[in-house]
Amino acid sequence: MGVKVRGVKKPKKNVCKACLFINNTTKVIICLYIDDLAILAPSETIFNNFISSISKDFKIKNLGVIKDYLGIDIDFNLNKGFIKLSQATYINKVLNKYNLQDAKIKSTPMDSYTKLQPNKEQASYCI
Repeated sequence: MGVKVRGVKKPKKNVCKACLFINNTTKVIICLYIDDLAILAPSETIFNNFISSISKDFKIKNLGVIKDYLGIDIDFNLNKGFIKLSQATYINKVLNKYNLQDAKIKSTPMDSYTKLQPNKEQASYCI
C-alpha cells in the first residue's frame, strides 16, 4: 500500500530517492527529490489550500512560482499554453567546471522545433 499525507498518495512502485505524490481528487502533484520539492496544482486556490494544510505538519518555505528544479530551467505561460524546459544553465555550469566551455558544439539529435503532444491515454490536462 502507498503512503498517504493529507490525501496525497505516493505510487506503490518507487525504488529511488525521487518521489512523485499525486492527489487524484484535487490534482495536486508533489515532486520530491531528497529535500527539493515542487508542488503543482490546477489552481492557485487549491495550491494555497494545500500549502496551508501541509504547513500544519511541516516547515515550508514558499519560493514562489517555479523557475528551476533540479537543474532544469522552467518557463511557462498558461495563457499562451506553453511550457519550456531547458538545461542550458546546468550544462554551462558543467562545461565551466571541467573547462570545456570552448568545446565544439554538436547539433541536437532531434528537431528542436518539434511540438510534443501528450499521450491522451496516459496523460491528462488538469487546468
